[in-house]
Amino acid sequence: SSSSSSSYTTMSGIDCTEHSTCAGTTEYCASVSGDTSGRCRPCEECAQFSDGITGNCPAVCGSDSSSDGEQFTAEQFFNAYTYWKRVKDEGFSVTNKGCESSANAATSSTSGSLKGRTEDCAPVFTKKDGDKWCDVEDLTLTHPFRSCIANEANDYCGIDSSSVCIADGYFDCCPIEKGPVAGVALTIILILIALQYLMCKTCHRRKLIAGADTWTNPKLVRDATIVMEKNPKLTQKIVSKKESRATASENRV
Repeated sequence: SSSSSSSYTTMSGIDCTEHSTCAGTTEYCASVSGDTSGRCRPCEECAQFSDGITGNCPAVCGSDSSSDGEQFTAEQFFNAYTYWKRVKDEGFSVTNKGCESSANAATSSTSGSLKGRTEDCAPVFTKKDGDKWCDVEDLTLTHPFRSCIANEANDYCGIDSSSVCIADGYFDCCPIEKGPVAGVALTIILILIALQYLMCKTCHRRKLIAGADTWTNPKLVRDATIVMEKNPKLTQKIVSKKESRATASENRV
């Protein structure tokens, strides 16, 4: 049997065991990990993934040689739309939630640079969302990136990271931890309250000292006396300033 090229509008390839099973000059039989039969795919993918069921691309696809397994960059990996489309359409029975999430993000647009991450999240205030990070070793075992299966020896196909996260933004990969943020916010609030209290207390002391010779309320007189005894330097400063003002006032008269 054969499949028409229109079947790939929805990427719904049929099972195959050899290239000739697939349609004319537009398709080849791609190997599927863990399965003796392959799946018909568009010819342009054969040179990209080097996954022909015979180990080579058929002559009808314009190439009879496989890729040399060169390394790639993280940016190339993030923006490999056809690759992620294939991962997405072939299902996630062999991949984790992080790969599913990354595949969805990578295929949400066919142009522009996607925001992918390879580094871990910041150690403070954020945490790594396991449902958003894709293990590239597990992923490439079942879905080789072109001809590459990621491992430490090949620097994970040049991506230089064993896991990646493709998402709209940093905080999709590394959400803020509510606990630490709330703790820091509370600490800041307490510090501000303490500063305000100290400022008010200082202002009250100054007011008591400045009006010490005018208070008639016994409690205020007593409080002013205590404050002046405990703060002799501040008392001297305020008294000197009052005397200077009084002298200046007399000179103007």
